[in-house]
Amino acid sequence: MVLTEAGRQREEEWSNALEDMGLLALQSPETRHDPILWDEFVRRLADVPAGDEAFAREVEIRGAVGAFSLIGRVDFVVLRWREDGSPTLRLVECKASRRDRVYHRIQVTLYRIMVRDLLTTHPIQLGAHTIGPDDIECVVARIDEGTNRVQPLLE
Repeated sequence: MVLTEAGRQREEEWSNALEDMGLLALQSPETRHDPILWDEFVRRLADVPAGDEAFAREVEIRGAVGAFSLIGRVDFVVLRWREDGSPTLRLVECKASRRDRVYHRIQVTLYRIMVRDLLTTHPIQLGAHTIGPDDIECVVARIDEGTNRVQPLLE
């Protein structure tokens, strides 16, 4: 229970940092702790003006990886824009740990596979721009050992 609460507090720090950097939160303050289904996340992205960056928390995804049917909640899905003006999605899994663990990377890799499959069958259209299966980045964010602060999600 203590670790769960510590994790929530760290996620709140990350969320506040994204808002402080000017990213649009796709969930209201009242519902930002509630999971948002992938389809609803995609609908909300459609309202984000081209060039603006946005994020959602606890985005629930479903898919099959091999013989396994999986359900997961990506801690943060962040809409970013590359220098060439094309959009990308950054999948961020946050850990209240200071140590790099293989299973953290496996978790975000499974999310990538699932989102890639979703974008293969249903690319996201943002005005004249399309987010497809090759437009995904993955990050495991942790607490920095040296500073004891959360690592920046956008770096």
